[in-house]
Amino acid sequence: MENFGRYLPEDFDEHEEEIVLKTFEETYKQVMFAMSVGMIYPNPATEKWRLLAIPFYIGLVSPVLYVMAYNMKIAADINDVDAIFKQSTIMGPFCGQFFKMLFLFLHRRNARAIFDEINHDYSVINTLRMRYKQVARHWISSNLAYEWRWAYCVTFATFSFPVLGVFRNMYSAFFDEEPRRLYIHDVDLPFGYQEKKFDTPVYEFIFLQTCICSCMYYINFVGYDGFLVLSVQHVSLKMKLCTVALEDAMKIEDEALRQVQIETVIKEHIKIYNYVGTVTETFSVWLSTITTAIVLHLCSCVYHLQGHGLQDVQFVFTTVAAVIYIYMLCSVVGTMSMNSLTMSDDIYCCGWENISDTKSRRMLVFMLARSQEPIQIKSLSMFNLDMEMFVMLVKMAYSMFTFLQQT
Repeated sequence: MENFGRYLPEDFDEHEEEIVLKTFEETYKQVMFAMSVGMIYPNPATEKWRLLAIPFYIGLVSPVLYVMAYNMKIAADINDVDAIFKQSTIMGPFCGQFFKMLFLFLHRRNARAIFDEINHDYSVINTLRMRYKQVARHWISSNLAYEWRWAYCVTFATFSFPVLGVFRNMYSAFFDEEPRRLYIHDVDLPFGYQEKKFDTPVYEFIFLQTCICSCMYYINFVGYDGFLVLSVQHVSLKMKLCTVALEDAMKIEDEALRQVQIETVIKEHIKIYNYVGTVTETFSVWLSTITTAIVLHLCSCVYHLQGHGLQDVQFVFTTVAAVIYIYMLCSVVGTMSMNSLTMSDDIYCCGWENISDTKSRRMLVFMLARSQEPIQIKSLSMFNLDMEMFVMLVKMAYSMFTFLQQT
């Protein structure tokens, strides 16, 4: 990438805005904050602490996890499907974050390689011509929009529980004749504490535990999944830069320099596939897990809302966030696949017909042939992550919900 546009005369306009790309860590501050606090940022100097963070976080919230598991057991004993789904809707995604921490630790070298490649590409783009910087700024702006929208979505889904819990307690304190305490997420307590459920300090302890869980939800989903989306989006940026470099190569008069430029683009094209392989290896286990779990999660959310309606408005936020989450993953990966497929059109339209250099034309054929097959990231090693996958998952969740209604 260092030689993109190198052999063309430099275009200089003193009125053009100077564009300087910062590092990943400085650009995507929401994701970086969440990854750092959540102990999933792949810093080689903190490997030991990140490994210890997994049992530490589990131990920190183990009381409330045990209480929810206890409630699920009671519900299973009396065949209360709605109560089981109510607890599993919260407990399932929450336990999933510990698996994500473990997965990213196991693939820490791949994750570090992704960070290093993105930072290297940004630093190289700073040395290129203005046209390349403008392309990069466009994609980074799109990434920042994704980052903030996803952060808002997670905020509504996670903090709706403690915020609504606080408001309900305030309403009861001010307007009810007999004020009563309400839990953020209602549970029955084991070991004879049920009678002391609303007494101090039991009530405050469970309330605080639930607030901690909400914070951990936010940190993990913004950090891990934000990193996943940004890693995939970077593929589209690299492909666009390659097509721009090919267009510039066709404008070079010297045949030898033109061929050097095309060789540089081909090497960068090969790097794209290696980068996608690294991203796939890093996130494949979680993508396979989530595409299976999201069906159960959506089904349980809708089943619970069927009997309670808007009384549990926080579960409405949870359901909407789950749909947005899987839509975002399928949309981003699907867009990357579509961009890789349309790259063949961009190569064909790069201006090769304006040159008479046979060798340069032949070199383009290899890129053109490779681009005929779209880049795919698969779930369960079988299904392509795209919008068809999103529709299939929603249909499966609805079919499961319909089946439960009839049984």
